[in-house]
This record gives sequence, structure tokens and C-alpha cells, in this order.
Amino acid sequence: MSTYSMTGFGRAEYKTSNLVFTAQVRSVNHRFLDIKVKLPRSEWVALDHRVRKIVSQKCSRGSVEVSVSVAPLGSKHAAAQSLQLDTVDAFIQQIDHWKKQKRKKRTWLKETVQLDTLLRMPGVFGNTVTSVLDQFTDEAKLLECLVEPALEELQKSRTSEGSALQKHIRSLLDQLRIQLQAIIKLEPLEQSRVRDSLAERIKATLELLGKTNVSDDFAKRLNEEAAFWIDRRGTEEERVRFEAHLVAFENTLQKETGPKGRKLEFLQQELHREINTLGNKTQNAEIAEHVLTIKSLLENLKEQLANVE
Repeated sequence: MSTYSMTGFGRAEYKTSNLVFTAQVRSVNHRFLDIKVKLPRSEWVALDHRVRKIVSQKCSRGSVEVSVSVAPLGSKHAAAQSLQLDTVDAFIQQIDHWKKQKRKKRTWLKETVQLDTLLRMPGVFGNTVTSVLDQFTDEAKLLECLVEPALEELQKSRTSEGSALQKHIRSLLDQLRIQLQAIIKLEPLEQSRVRDSLAERIKATLELLGKTNVSDDFAKRLNEEAAFWIDRRGTEEERVRFEAHLVAFENTLQKETGPKGRKLEFLQQELHREINTLGNKTQNAEIAEHVLTIKSLLENLKEQLANVE
């Protein structure tokens, strides 16, 4: 089954007779789903929730940024500015009317309005794209026609990235198994060494106490404690659980559908817990070296999982 990365990019365009709309969707890794939406005009903010709903249906984790822009068709530049003649005429009419009403009381008013003053009035220069946008009556449909194809491209990108990510993760799992098998081969020799060392210590202790001062019950109890201590020093339980977690990890990675990053992160933590306990038990230098290698591999695995959806 596919594994999806949280990193990707998608882009889509929608053209009318005189405008081109562009939607770009970028995503990076994030612990939860964090959506940011940028629309081309403030009046469309009410449609923010619709865009978020479309994104949440496709993505479950990651920081996703959706940006929608608009430009005149065939223009490489941003929306052009043009002189709004109707606005200029309206200002002149209002000023003339006001002056007729007030000039008797305010004789200091000038009879003419300078051109540079008019050009500084708000709304005199307007955005041609913004004015054309007023023609749209179904902005929600327009956004869906843009965002959904962009998200499809994003998913393709995330799938491609996820495929490479899965290969790397499986390589790390193979290396973990190799290190575990090396520990399994060394464990019988280590257990034999521990038993021989402990037997010599028991023998030396009994000789030090003197056979005449040691009862049979004491010697039996001493041997029982030694056997218990050897068993506690064994790492079979940790090795079995570690291998079981590896199997669960592999099954989740290959067979489960949908988001799997959180479960894989949990299994990685369990693998680290078991190998940490195993390392605390052993006193064998070779086993300790393999334990360090496994911890390094698990840290690498953790870094890779931070980008799995």
C-alpha cells in the first residue's frame, strides 16, 4: 500500500475570456493538520471554510498552504491599475455642489481643483482585475474548480515522495533486523560467560565462609539466587518484543491504508524502549556496540517518520 509524504506541491489554473486564476497548494510536515488559505480579495473570506473543507478531505496531517491569485489573461504582470473616470466625475460633481453651497460663507475657497489633488483621491485608480471579479456570481464553484485539481497534483507529489520515503524506511528495517540477529548469535555465549563467572564467585564465597559454617539450605538458596540473577540478566524477553514490534511496523507500512504516521511513530518509540532496556542489561562490549548501532538507526527512522502522513 502507498505511503504518503507530508511534503508536496500542486498547481492548477482556470481561465475565463479575460482572466487567469491560479491555485497553488504547498504542504510540509506538521504534527497535526494546519491549513492556511489566501484568497485574491477580502470579500471571499467567507469562502475560507469551504476551501478548508476540501483540503481536510484530502489531507489528514501536515501544514498546508492554499494560495489563489488572479491576473489578466496574457499579462505577465500583476493586476493593472486604470483611471476610474466615473469616480473622477463623481468627485468633481460633489466638489462643485459643495462649493456652491458653501462659497458665500467661506470666501477663501479656491474656485478650481488641481489635477494632482484629484489623482490622490481614494478610488480614482482602480484594479482592473478587481472590477472584473465583480462579475462572478458563484465564487464557491470557481474555487472548487481551482483548489480540487491543485490538491490532486499535491497528492501525486506526496505519493511520489512517499514512495521514496517508504523505500528508505524499509532499508532501515532491514538494517535493524541484521543488528538484532547479530545480538541473538552473541547472546548464548554471553549467558554462558555470565554463568561461569557467577559459578566461580559462588565457589569462592563458599570456600571463604568455610564448608563447616555453611548449611546445605544456605548453599541451595545461594544457587537459587544465582539462577534468578542470571535469568534477570537475560535479554530474550526484550529481543522477542523488539522483533514483534518490527513485524507490526512492517505490516503497518505495507498493508494498512490511509494515514499511518502516528502508529508508526508509536511503534518506533516502543522499539527504542526495548533496545534501551536490553542495552542496560548487557555487559558484553560486542552486544553494546550493536545496541548503539540500533539506537542510531532508530533515530534515523524517527526523522523519516516525521514526514509520513
